[in-house]
Amino acid sequence: YLSSRSIDSTGAIYISEALLKNKTLTTLHLTTNGIDLIGAKSIADALLINGTLTELSLSRNKIESEGVKFIADTLLMNKTLTTLDISWSGMGLVGVKCIADVLVKNKTLRALSLFGNHISSEDIKYIAVALSANKVLTTLNLCYNKMGSTGAKYIAEALIRNQTLTTLYIDDNGIRSAGVKHIARAMLLNRTLTTLDLKENDIDSTGAKYIADALLVNRTLTTLDLSDRYIGALEQVCKRLLLPQQRIFLSLTSNHNISSCLLYTSPSPRDATLSRMPSSA
Repeated sequence: YLSSRSIDSTGAIYISEALLKNKTLTTLHLTTNGIDLIGAKSIADALLINGTLTELSLSRNKIESEGVKFIADTLLMNKTLTTLDISWSGMGLVGVKCIADVLVKNKTLRALSLFGNHISSEDIKYIAVALSANKVLTTLNLCYNKMGSTGAKYIAEALIRNQTLTTLYIDDNGIRSAGVKHIARAMLLNRTLTTLDLKENDIDSTGAKYIADALLVNRTLTTLDLSDRYIGALEQVCKRLLLPQQRIFLSLTSNHNISSCLLYTSPSPRDATLSRMPSSA
């Protein structure tokens, strides 16, 4: 782990030279440094030869769209990297398109974080289309972007087609009830997603009802996060969870003094137990 070490592109070049020779390193975290596109290119070039690295984080650097393109081009050939974090990289539309191409063609990447890249509702469409075709990714972090309800619709359409994604973070994306409606519809049809993070979106009582109704049918989701926003119909969500043969962890932090809610239901709903902790706020 070499996070927050003031590593610039010169340092990245030295690290890249080491990657060309090293045969044992599997995880490399270079989060919060000063690596720009030159450093990103040197690391990308090293990944063409290195055959052991499986996890790479370049989050919170200055690689921007061109740096992301270098990494993406390498991933079209690299066969070992399974986890990539390029959050807060300023990837822009060019970077988004390159990563979308990776999702279509790469056969090894299992986890991808695009946290905080200001991806708009229209730009997210490229990721959604690629996700529809992807058959290997299991975890996707899209939180703190700007997809809005329109972008949520694109992601929901992808979830209906995708059969491998198990964990999706789309918190703090300005998603309103119209977008939640599409996500809820996807929950009716998707059979693989087990974790869904919707916290810090603009979900009102109507949106909560969409989610609650979807939970009547969905039997695969095990973790749902609706924290940090006012939701006027939380009781509807909780009631839907008191169903036979269903177990789910529901996080409701900062929603009217409820921080978390863990429900276990037995074959008989009346035997269900509810564990609740008051918020520490």
